[in-house]
Amino acid sequence: MNIFPKCPYCGESYYQENYSTTTAMYWTPIFKNGELINENPNITTTYCTCCNCGKSFSYTNKEYSKMQTSLDCLVSRTDADLTDLSVL
Repeated sequence: MNIFPKCPYCGESYYQENYSTTTAMYWTPIFKNGELINENPNITTTYCTCCNCGKSFSYTNKEYSKMQTSLDCLVSRTDADLTDLSVL
């Protein structure tokens, strides 16, 4: 089942992924009969800019249905098409 993140401001699923962060807990994947049987405990948070309204939001790999606003900044719609991002 594919789950598509949506902007919590405008409800559109039209966004660019700017960068992601992942927790750094050690984890050893365990397989049985070719199937992964233990879940990765790390959480990946992906930071996005909505290409429809230009606002920033983020989501995690653990709960796609709960979008979080992030960075409290407004990016103009034209700037939402930028491909480079500087992170300090």
